[in-house]
Amino acid sequence: MEQTRNRVNRAAAKEILGCGGRLLRQTQFLGKLKQQHSWDGVNLSGLGNDIYLNNLQEALEHFVKNKEEVVFPGN
Repeated sequence: MEQTRNRVNRAAAKEILGCGGRLLRQTQFLGKLKQQHSWDGVNLSGLGNDIYLNNLQEALEHFVKNKEEVVFPGN
């Protein structure tokens, strides 16, 4: 299941970048910490939502300041 998810994510990222889009990696959600998800293990908790929105804000600011960058955070 995890391999399939990774394969789909890579294909989607390639397609998005190929169309001139930008890529936002949510690396802080790797490992699925319990505090970041609600009781169902799928939806974000309040903390998880705050982390997601903060990362989104940082990415938008980064892309505005760095027009050539297409991936956030960079490698």
